[in-house]
Amino acid sequence: MFMVIRLNFEVNRDRLAELFCVNQDKPMTMCYGSCYLNDQLKKEAEKKSSEKNTMSEQIQLDKSPKTLSIKEFNADIPTQHSYPQYSNIYKFLFEFDITHPPCLIA
Repeated sequence: MFMVIRLNFEVNRDRLAELFCVNQDKPMTMCYGSCYLNDQLKKEAEKKSSEKNTMSEQIQLDKSPKTLSIKEFNADIPTQHSYPQYSNIYKFLFEFDITHPPCLIA
C-alpha cells in the first residue's frame, strides 16, 4: 500500500504541492508536497498498526483453554440394500473388435 501512495505522489507531485502543501506561503521552505506524502504515510502506518492490534486481540481471545468431551455415538449404519427391480437395467456390452459401426440392440 505504501508503494501505491508513493507512486501516486510522484505522478501528481505538482498538483499536490499546489493544493495540499503546508508551506505554500513560504517559497523558500516549500517542500513541494512531501509534507502531504508524510501525512498520508503516517495515516497508513496508523491504520496498519490498528489492524494488527485488532488481530492480536482476536487471537488472544481464541487462546482461552477449552475442554473437549468425547461422547459415544452409536448409530446404526444401514447395510447396502438390494433393489431387485433395478438390477437388470444396465448391461456392459463392450466388444474388443471395434472395426464396425455400433449396432442398435432392440
